[in-house]
Amino acid sequence: MLEDRFPKIWVPSPENRDLRQLLWHRHRLVQMRTRIMNQLPALAMNEGRRWKKKLWSEQGRAELEKLGLAPWASRRRKELLELLDRLNPSIQELTAAAEREARKRPDVLRLMTHQGVGALTAPAYVLKLGSPERFHRGKQIGTYVGMVPSEDSSARIVMVGSCLGERVLAPGLVPYSATKGAVKRFTQGLSREVGARGITVNNVQPGPIDTDMNPAAGDWAIPQKPDTALNRFGTVDEVASLVAFVCGPEGSYITGANLTVDGGTNA
Repeated sequence: MLEDRFPKIWVPSPENRDLRQLLWHRHRLVQMRTRIMNQLPALAMNEGRRWKKKLWSEQGRAELEKLGLAPWASRRRKELLELLDRLNPSIQELTAAAEREARKRPDVLRLMTHQGVGALTAPAYVLKLGSPERFHRGKQIGTYVGMVPSEDSSARIVMVGSCLGERVLAPGLVPYSATKGAVKRFTQGLSREVGARGITVNNVQPGPIDTDMNPAAGDWAIPQKPDTALNRFGTVDEVASLVAFVCGPEGSYITGANLTVDGGTNA
């Protein structure tokens, strides 16, 4: 934001939003049809028939309908075929409508001159993008619409665990301590998963901190204070300072670390 690299704000028009509904509705129906078309070959394979693409020919459809199946499998086949027969005309109608809308738009037609960009992909791109003039460069456009498969970047992930992830200090804390121990191990594993992408992962483990849930003046604070080497509760600012450090440039080489800020509770 400081460098003004964000695209200008753009609010889609009501017409734009409605056309998106057309494409989205078609997309969802195609997904439903795909699921149905994946189930029908499975029914045939259960009976030892492997028709593959031949299943969708008139002959394959006829053979599928004649295939002897148990009662519930037969009902499943019947209802899946009925759904398929209902979806196909709807998808064809929506496809034709999308193609008509595409022919009305010069920017869509221009995109369609590129190889592999058709009457469905092009309007989806234009409707999502809006005006390309609001971007400073082409790379930003590609990133905005999800066409950049990968990009070198850096980021910080900071977990907030607990010093009880290191050891159990009192009876009754075993379940809580176990969950914080899991955060500790998860941090270490995730740091190796994402490190090659310039992302650091660290776990900050607070001890007794003066909060609304665990106030330094509360009754539960009395047994906690002697457990700390400093004989006091910490503050949220002291925890925040550690988080800010690992998120800043000084913490760029710290990853997979479990950083305890507990006043010496675990010393």
